[in-house]
Amino acid sequence: MRRPAEAVVLEAERFKTDLLAALGHELRNPLTPLFAGVALIREANGDRETIEQHCTLMERQLRQLSCLVDDLLNAHGLDARTLRLQRSRIPLAPVVRTAIEEHRALIARSGHALSATLPATPTFIDGDPLRLGQAIGHLLRNAVKYTPHGGRIELSVERGADLACLSLRDTGIGIPADRLETIFETFDGLDRSLESGDRGLGLGLALVKAVVELHGGTVQAVSDGPGRGSEFRMLLPLVREETAAAPRRASAALGGTKRRVLLVDDNPDVARSLSRLIRILGHDIRVAYDGSEALRVADQFRPEVVVMDIGLPRLNGYDAARALRARYGRAVTLVALTGFEGDMHLGRSREAGFDRHLTKPIEAYELEALLGRVVPE
Repeated sequence: MRRPAEAVVLEAERFKTDLLAALGHELRNPLTPLFAGVALIREANGDRETIEQHCTLMERQLRQLSCLVDDLLNAHGLDARTLRLQRSRIPLAPVVRTAIEEHRALIARSGHALSATLPATPTFIDGDPLRLGQAIGHLLRNAVKYTPHGGRIELSVERGADLACLSLRDTGIGIPADRLETIFETFDGLDRSLESGDRGLGLGLALVKAVVELHGGTVQAVSDGPGRGSEFRMLLPLVREETAAAPRRASAALGGTKRRVLLVDDNPDVARSLSRLIRILGHDIRVAYDGSEALRVADQFRPEVVVMDIGLPRLNGYDAARALRARYGRAVTLVALTGFEGDMHLGRSREAGFDRHLTKPIEAYELEALLGRVVPE
């Protein structure tokens, strides 16, 4: 029995090594354009076009990095319960086009020919464009990765009576029959080869499945076997135009109302960047760096909204929230903005008196919408 046990240990060690190597690759990829973007913006000499171009690039990379971190934290249960979506009524075609453009250079470097067929009439779904684009991107990268140089990739979207079918076919290495049932499982696709040039985490197809199911759809893998190529199909429910809700806009929620906001965070960089953003959004802002200071500033400033971290020195966020709620009742809206997530931390936040529990990082439109929805009692 000794040798099998040793084999299990060695296999676990190899898996850990491969996973860490793949993780390092996936995390470092977005960091390169981020560092380059910062350097280029510093040298832009106020050139608005250059600044806007690189800010857009950096925002896209930060979103991908944020999604990767979320996926890793949720890898123990990557399903519809662990993913957060920002859904609205959206046309599917622009999401597909954006995903293609983001991967066009990769496809060209691999010598593949890509064809795309999209419906002539608008095809609307209730979806999150970032997450759907990420899912389509995973399918495109898989097709590139597992198709020998000079292959063909065909992407099409067909509109049915109730469903949109996104199909991605390739002329690649195909999928063995015994893998078709497990290929969407977490870590099933962990790539152990250096030759591919793309060491995946094995989370991609699990993420695709979770995203599609969260949108009320299904995903399928089809292949005639090794060497026969493969096809992935995403089936997504359509939103009927006559019953579709208008897209949600954060700026409409804001309505120009100026709030008194107290931001509490012990990280100076977080406090500095968020306070500037809140000020740009038109609000009156004060900053505190620990729970005790937050109580002193609140007594003087009388904020309508307190956006507060949980892990604070001197007085933690939970205790500070209890004290603020005891002093001001429902006249103040308490928002936890923290790196802690999950049902346990959400429950503790509610028990402490927080009205909302948000997980870092927060994007500008989320912050704008949040402050726009505040209605002091």
